Amino acid sequence: MSIKNVAIIGAAGNLGAPVTKALLESGFAITAISRPESTSTFPAGVAVKKVDLSSVDALTEAFKGQDAVISLITTREAAKQNVLADAAVAAGVKRYIPSEFGVNSSQVAGSRLAPGIQPKAEHITYITGLAQKNPGFTWTGITCGPFFDYCWNLKLFGVSPKDKYAAIVDSGNERFGATTLPDVAKGVVGVLTHLPETANKYIAIQTFETCQNEILAATEKVLGFKLSVLNVTADQALKKGDERMAEGDYMHAFIDYLAHWFLADGSNHKNSADILANDIIGLKQSSVEDVIKTLV
Repeated sequence: MSIKNVAIIGAAGNLGAPVTKALLESGFAITAISRPESTSTFPAGVAVKKVDLSSVDALTEAFKGQDAVISLITTREAAKQNVLADAAVAAGVKRYIPSEFGVNSSQVAGSRLAPGIQPKAEHITYITGLAQKNPGFTWTGITCGPFFDYCWNLKLFGVSPKDKYAAIVDSGNERFGATTLPDVAKGVVGVLTHLPETANKYIAIQTFETCQNEILAATEKVLGFKLSVLNVTADQALKKGDERMAEGDYMHAFIDYLAHWFLADGSNHKNSADILANDIIGLKQSSVEDVIKTLV
């Protein structure tokens, strides 16, 4: 089994754009699936189909002839993915990659992240059942920790070279895996070129494993000067997130909750060795310093 034709939902988004670029550069034929009212634009060479994303019949027709379907819809839309998987099965799609990425959805129950991310875990359960009933249909879930380059700009890691300070949560030593957007895109290519090894599995990828203090030290080395350090507690980050959520500031509340999730002492949300798949799919890791050099 090999993959040539790939349909992507969310191909113009923050993650969709680099994934689309990487797949095009790797020789895949890409079809962007978008809503009828969408004004998104796509690179040359990308076919576009405008479809009612709530209609199994319309999606099935759009997915015909596609070897793989990749869902890159936003977290807020994640609860609506079952229809995509149903259509993929009906159209004879060989590999389906759901909109996972970021946080490992299997771990979020009972946390502040659960309302947004729990539907992703429920979707994994759903597609696991679909694959058991339909042997020609396979899936791969990908967790990658925070998008390092994207979240750097949102100050998730607390480091602000422009303001010459760093806000360190708890001890700053809690380790986690993080992945740049280009490396997430390479990971998707890796899955589609390593089908047997990734079939019906939930895998993790990362550009590196690190902690806040390592990020701070690497940043200071690249900049050539020290940053002022402000120590905060994980509980303070959580409280700030609750305040922002109450104000309707969903984006910044989510960042505060992510800070608590990844940076709090004892949170233990680094990628476990049993699902880490960099070697399996051929994704090389980099150093924190080398990545930060591209960001400052």
